[in-house]
Amino acid sequence: YGNVRVRSSGTLVLTGGAYDLRRFEVDTQARVLVQAPATLRVKGIFELGARAAFGPAAGGVDPAAIRVYVDEAAGPLDDDDDDDKVNAAAVARLRERSTFAGNLYAPRGAIYLGSQVQALGSFIARDVCVGAEAEVARRSGWQTAGVVLEPPPP
Repeated sequence: YGNVRVRSSGTLVLTGGAYDLRRFEVDTQARVLVQAPATLRVKGIFELGARAAFGPAAGGVDPAAIRVYVDEAAGPLDDDDDDDKVNAAAVARLRERSTFAGNLYAPRGAIYLGSQVQALGSFIARDVCVGAEAEVARRSGWQTAGVVLEPPPP
C-alpha cells in the first residue's frame, strides 16, 4: 500500500496479516481496531491524531500480537550515510489523549507520546519522548515462544 489515512471519527478494522505502507495516519477521534495478529511496516511516518485509538478489537487479539515497525525496511546505515537525514522521516507520533496498545518499533527514528496519551506495549526507538501526564504501561513480548506477559492484558 502507499499512504493510509483514517479520517476524523472513522474506523478501520485490520483483520490481521502484514501490511507494507509508506505512511499511516489516523485523524482526530478515529479508531483502528485489530482483530488478529498484525504487522504494519511503515516506511516513514506513523501518526495517531488527538483522541484517536489504535489497538485490539473488543474480544480480539492480545496487544503483544500487534507490531508496528517504522522505517523498518530501510536497511542498515552505511558509513557514508547522513544519519540525520535517514532518521528525520522515521517517526511514530501519538498526539494528545490518544490511546495505543501494541508494540511500536522505530530503531533508527523517534517515538513521541503526547500529553495524556495512554499507551500499553513495547516502545523501542533511538529517541523516545513522553509528554506530560502520559500513562505508559510497558509490556514486553512480541508473541515470542517462551515469553510470558505479566500482568495479563486488562
